[in-house]
Amino acid sequence: RTVCETCCKFDTKDIAKELTICCDSCKEVFYCSQECKDKAWNTWHYLECTTFRTLMKDKQRVDKKTEMLVCLAKMMIRLI
Repeated sequence: RTVCETCCKFDTKDIAKELTICCDSCKEVFYCSQECKDKAWNTWHYLECTTFRTLMKDKQRVDKKTEMLVCLAKMMIRLI
């Protein structure tokens, strides 16, 4: 979770630095600022959030297939 979901910004000085601002509902997307979080919600995240919550409901049972489904869902929703 080192790249902002909205602007793709990351800390070039500390590439391993994790972003701390995430969606309060699904906890699956991370942002560099509240501004990016708000922009994402108003643009596309409101469409994908419920899907992510459903897919990641049982984090103990999340496997590679589920992670790939989340990634695919992100790409498809954001292409709309």
